[in-house]
Amino acid sequence: MSDAEEKTLSVSAVSVKLPPFWPADPSLWFAQVEAQFQTRGISVERTKFDYVVASLSPEIATEVRDLILSPPTSGPYTELRTELIQRTAVSQRRQLQQLLSGEELGDQTPSRLLRQMERLLGDNTEQATGHLFRELFL
Repeated sequence: MSDAEEKTLSVSAVSVKLPPFWPADPSLWFAQVEAQFQTRGISVERTKFDYVVASLSPEIATEVRDLILSPPTSGPYTELRTELIQRTAVSQRRQLQQLLSGEELGDQTPSRLLRQMERLLGDNTEQATGHLFRELFL
């Protein structure tokens, strides 16, 4: 390996600095992480896996300890992403409870409150509406 290639590798190794994991919205965090991978040309699953593991706090890493200690042989990043979202995301029932009881306009603009409420409803608004009516009924 030439000196120029070695410098390029060492520079690219430190060029990705992922933000701290956001347990409040892991899907959004992964969207930002994937944008960084895309702009840096990182497409290898194991490399993505290693970057994500390195950016996790001890509390969050404990949630996926099994995957960190024994990474899947195929698709380790995809599996880690799926499990982190599943294990750390707030349950849909809890989101609905927060939506029904805890959201107030306060100092927010109405449009910001609406975005917060939509986030609590989740990605699939039609399905969430059914859950919302069930929660209201119960």
